[in-house]
Amino acid sequence: MPSKLAHDYGPSATESWLLGYMGIEGSFVESLVNALQLPMMKPISVNEPKIQQLESDIRELWHVSEPEESDPYHKASTKIYSMLTSIATTTQSEKPMQNYRSTTNAKEMLRASVQYMEQHYMENLSLANIADTVGYSKQHFQRKFKEIYGVNPSHYLQRLRLHRGAELLSEHSELSVGEIATMVGMELNYFVRIFKREHGITPAKYRFTV
Repeated sequence: MPSKLAHDYGPSATESWLLGYMGIEGSFVESLVNALQLPMMKPISVNEPKIQQLESDIRELWHVSEPEESDPYHKASTKIYSMLTSIATTTQSEKPMQNYRSTTNAKEMLRASVQYMEQHYMENLSLANIADTVGYSKQHFQRKFKEIYGVNPSHYLQRLRLHRGAELLSEHSELSVGEIATMVGMELNYFVRIFKREHGITPAKYRFTV
C-alpha cells in the first residue's frame, strides 16, 4: 500500500496470525512496483513454502542492520529487489496472459536495473547481481538490455562510472585520482586506462582541461 495512508488491520475472531512487514522508499520504488505489476491495496495469496521463504527474507532484512554486518545498505537493497520480483512472479503466475516480462514491461524492468546501477555504481557490482534484482537470469538480462539500450549492461555501467569520475575530477580538486577511482567502484590502474581510452587523456590531465 502507498506510504502515509491511514489504515488498520487485524486477525479474524477465530484465527490468530503472525505479522511481518517492511516499508521501502526511494525514487525507484514507484517505477519498480509498476514494472512488476504488483497489486496495490489488494491481498496476495501465496502457498506455505512461499510464506516461509518470505518470512525468512524479512528476518534476514531485520538482521542486516546489526552492527557486525558489512555493507548493510547494499545487502538490504538487493534483498528487497529480490523479494519484490519473487512476489511478482507469484502474482503473475495466476495471470498467464499478462506476463510482466512482455516487451513493454521489460523496458520498465530494465529501467529499474539502470536506476539500481545509478544508485550502486560505487559498489562491487556483478551482472549476475544486477540481473537478480530485477528477476532475470544473467544471460537473459544481457540480451534484453542490449536489445533495448543498444549496449551491453557492463559497458553501460562502465560508462556510468567514467561519467561520474569525470564529474568528480572537475568538481573536487581535493580528491586524488585514486580516491575518485575507489568512489566510482573501480581499481585505480583500470580506471586510468579506461578513462584514457574514453577521453583520450589521463584523469590527472583531464582535471586541468575543465
